Amino acid sequence: MGSTIEEIMRKRQREAQEAYEAMWANGAGSHHPDYDPEVPPGPGVVKADRPTEELYNAIVRNDVYRVYDKIEEGADVNFVFGCVCVCVGGGARRGGAPG
Repeated sequence: MGSTIEEIMRKRQREAQEAYEAMWANGAGSHHPDYDPEVPPGPGVVKADRPTEELYNAIVRNDVYRVYDKIEEGADVNFVFGCVCVCVGGGARRGGAPG
């Protein structure tokens, strides 16, 4: 017969992990879909490193074990996440995609 449930789940898990790694783009990416790596750093534009962004995600998900893992990996526990994007017309929005 066809694939077993375990094989299907392993394939889905592998695909999800590959998609997660791809969004980081070898350090140029971000967990946030509106992040634009072409925007140059400057006043008010600071990119958190991957452990710091993953620390934020672990806090949001209330995943205490992962929080400690990310701190041990060197996440910046004092990083302040600000505006995530700039809307057309120059206004900034907090917490989500322009809309």
